[in-house]
Amino acid sequence: MVDPLGLIGVVGVAIQIIQLAAQLGLDWKHAPADASSFMLELQSLKTVLSETNMNGRHSALLSQLDPLHDTDTKAMVSACKCELESLLEDLKKRAQGHSLGWERLKGAFQAEARRVLDWLTPADYGPHHSDIFRRRQPGTGLWLLESDKFQTWVDGEKQMLFCPGVPGAGKTMLASIVIDHLQSRFHDRPGAGIAFVYCNFRRQDEQTAEHLIASLLKQLACRLSSLPGAVKALYDRHAARGLRPSLGALAEALRCVAAMYEEKVFIVVDALDECKATDGTRENLMRMLLSLQSADSLKVNLLTTSRSISDVERQHASVPRLEVRATKGDIQQYVQGHMSELKPFVARRQDLQKEIVTGISDAVDGIFLLAILFFQSFRDKTSPKAIKNSLEKLRKQSITSDDNQKLAVLRAAYDEAMARINGQMPGDRDLALKVLSWITCARWPLRALELRHALAVELGEEELDEENLPETEDMVSVCAGLVTIDHESGIIRLVHYTTQEYFNQTRSQWFPDAESDITKTCATYLSFTTFGSGPCRTDNGFHDRVRFNPLYAYATHNWAYHAHNAQEDCKEVIDFLRMDAQVQAAYQALLCYGLSSRVPGNEGIKWSAAILAPPEAFAGLHLAAYSGLDKALGKLLLFESMDPDRSDGLGRTPLSYAAWQGHTADRKGRTPLMHAAKKGHVTTVKALLTISRVDIDAKELRGRTALSRAAARGHTGVVELLLDTGQVDVNAAGTFKYDDHEEALTPYMVAVKNGHTATAEVLFKHGGRAIEGGTGEMVDCEIPSYSQE
Repeated sequence: MVDPLGLIGVVGVAIQIIQLAAQLGLDWKHAPADASSFMLELQSLKTVLSETNMNGRHSALLSQLDPLHDTDTKAMVSACKCELESLLEDLKKRAQGHSLGWERLKGAFQAEARRVLDWLTPADYGPHHSDIFRRRQPGTGLWLLESDKFQTWVDGEKQMLFCPGVPGAGKTMLASIVIDHLQSRFHDRPGAGIAFVYCNFRRQDEQTAEHLIASLLKQLACRLSSLPGAVKALYDRHAARGLRPSLGALAEALRCVAAMYEEKVFIVVDALDECKATDGTRENLMRMLLSLQSADSLKVNLLTTSRSISDVERQHASVPRLEVRATKGDIQQYVQGHMSELKPFVARRQDLQKEIVTGISDAVDGIFLLAILFFQSFRDKTSPKAIKNSLEKLRKQSITSDDNQKLAVLRAAYDEAMARINGQMPGDRDLALKVLSWITCARWPLRALELRHALAVELGEEELDEENLPETEDMVSVCAGLVTIDHESGIIRLVHYTTQEYFNQTRSQWFPDAESDITKTCATYLSFTTFGSGPCRTDNGFHDRVRFNPLYAYATHNWAYHAHNAQEDCKEVIDFLRMDAQVQAAYQALLCYGLSSRVPGNEGIKWSAAILAPPEAFAGLHLAAYSGLDKALGKLLLFESMDPDRSDGLGRTPLSYAAWQGHTADRKGRTPLMHAAKKGHVTTVKALLTISRVDIDAKELRGRTALSRAAARGHTGVVELLLDTGQVDVNAAGTFKYDDHEEALTPYMVAVKNGHTATAEVLFKHGGRAIEGGTGEMVDCEIPSYSQE
């Protein structure tokens, strides 16, 4: 029988190896597969031998061996010990000389995994989740966690739970409570995966189905011990070629990664109703998730929240549902927990506190947002009577179960909040309106620092005065509870999406000039002298420019968007477009950030500042055309120095920029092709004809086409190019003005009338005819011998 001391010796050496391997990092989750496999086997060997020795089972275990093999067994144990001792000595030597190298190698593994996962999507929903959950009043939401339907969803396999609710019921907060509950319960269970997304109406352009599936995939991949092969394969197939994986490829990778979890996978999707529906995003997302959840080989539990809208209800028709509504207990806990925010006299009146708690909880009928807004309305009350009057007002507008009435009361609460804002001192009122207008009209969510810089801009000044920066706390406090800060991300936002809907409907009432004001601010910011050095020549220089000028990224990408929406022509825009250095700097930012990359030769590519500088001679005309600002183009052309056919260093004219950027028509329906045809720019017309999205036979508001405009000017070469496409109506009639009257003329007729004989002959050969007066029929007519002058 084997001596127990032999077993103890093997166990002792195994323990030393395990400890030393941990120092070297061989137990690290991204360690090479063979090292990880060996460590698992060694752990198992140590465990078995330790239990055998400690429990006195060695004799029972080894007694089953044939006595003839006892010597062989002893030899095997001895040999095992010798091999392990040899390995231990080797590891000790490596630990002395190579631990630092292994740390570097381990760091390289981690960096590679981060690079792949960040390529998959840079989005991180963790900070947003933390921001939401941080605002939870302790003790709220327990009704959901303790419900039978939720317990079934958590404990079962392949479960679904749909949690609909009216706007403002607290769906997003409850989603965060669910996510936190899952993270707490399964944090030490690697066999369970957890992933979640918060859909947001302000991020609809970003939150495509691809983005949302990639985000779920990234979260599940991060929780595993090493980078999944399916994710690495996606990266290898696409990244080097600058491509993005398709929705199908992402969904397949998500399926593969979900299958790696032995226990189950939980997926939580909040606010499906805020996911874009018009482009199929919502439909595609749910189709992919339902396919994942129903797959036989997977154990995926899916929970979704949403308003009760028809298409979402249809997708969840056969799914268990648990309606979300704020309970009276939750409302009362929230109000009591924030009572210290009211005036000091409230703290001294227990009876008044009880009235406030009861009055608000009775008035809101399950809408948590209303409780927040109602409570905010008490913060400026300076006497018990004022509070009691407000409570009486709440009782009179008590809500029934009718959803439309709930929305009406919610709107009334917003009206009340705006009345309080307008009743503030002028400085506070003006600051609040500026904050609300920027947040409402901004094209993407703004960080508080970006908004501070926006509000500090002074029209007509050449630089930002930091003494003019408002404080973040003041920007929030003057807005009567309608604005909040996400402290993890730094985003300043409206308190709820219904707040955005309210301001969308009442924008003309509260801030009618917002688009013009934002346009002026952005244009002034871009005109600052600090950008007068033009484009940056290094990546570090560009990153410093963006870091030290927080509004720069937003202004460069969105000034033109706001200019399109402005109700007036802004002098600041023209001033900016006449500054070549600042214009080139702004264009570089457009390209480097990659938010708008539809430029000739650079489609779909994100460039670094060290590589990309705007072409020489790129000017305001090009940027205005690129941005589709027809009015600005017209005003720029009034200046003598502005050449409408000015080419940049790559030979591109303003017209070619407009065409490449897809600005297909101005307000009169005239397309870049029409402009090029009218001017007789054969080269530009050729280029435009190669673009599939160009409508060759488009008509402007007066019915004229590119063909008729070229014919009217006698540009025979352009006429021939258009006719050769076979895609134009040679006899499309448009209205042309002559002196004091207008005539409906075909291209052939206008060429004849204007004396362009050669052009008329080409048109006639291709079937061009005149219109019979009064009948509208096409007839032949003689081509007069007009001069070409």
